[in-house]
Amino acid sequence: MKQGKTNLAYEIIKEKILSGELKTLSDISEDRLQSELNISRTPIREALQKLEQEKLVYIYPRKGIIVSGITVELLNEVYEMRELIEPFVAKNVCHKLSEEWLIAMKHSLTEPPEGMTPDERKAYYIDLDKQLHHQIIYSYPNTFIHNIMGNIYDHNHRIFVLTSSVNEKHNVSIPEHVAIIEAFLERDPDKVELRMREHITSSRRNAIEYLIKKYQ
Repeated sequence: MKQGKTNLAYEIIKEKILSGELKTLSDISEDRLQSELNISRTPIREALQKLEQEKLVYIYPRKGIIVSGITVELLNEVYEMRELIEPFVAKNVCHKLSEEWLIAMKHSLTEPPEGMTPDERKAYYIDLDKQLHHQIIYSYPNTFIHNIMGNIYDHNHRIFVLTSSVNEKHNVSIPEHVAIIEAFLERDPDKVELRMREHITSSRRNAIEYLIKKYQ
């Protein structure tokens, strides 16, 4: 029962972090979480310890807990892992993604619904980004890669939300995602690998440029 409450607390707190409800470098109150979630202190603490292992929170003994920052160091670690894993996986699942799914995804990227607010448009493209990359990764039969990339994608989501809110990064990503899909539709493994690598390199550069401007 306690493990179930720990997992529940973990999922709820993580979602608060990923959604931005708990903002970067904001304080986290164990007492407030206990009250909000109606969960006792021990499962809350165990959930926070797990989130610390995943670098989503910082725990300072006898001082407090805060949501982890998005730094150039963290960003480089995230994108280094993506550059090592995603092009390899994309190349190896080139023939696994169905043509029907790829065409539907391309249409969603190039023909978004009309009348969306800027916030709705941002959320729409963030969701498509997640769908595309997750479909590629989870089509490859390696649970170690799935587990590693699950944590990487949590951090990448925070980076994407932060940067796209200012520099419209999702608009830059649209033609890159379309190029990846077109390479899949051509069933060209080398081109799929190249387009994925180019996309990750571009995303990394855009995110670093944003952080540099922010802290100048």
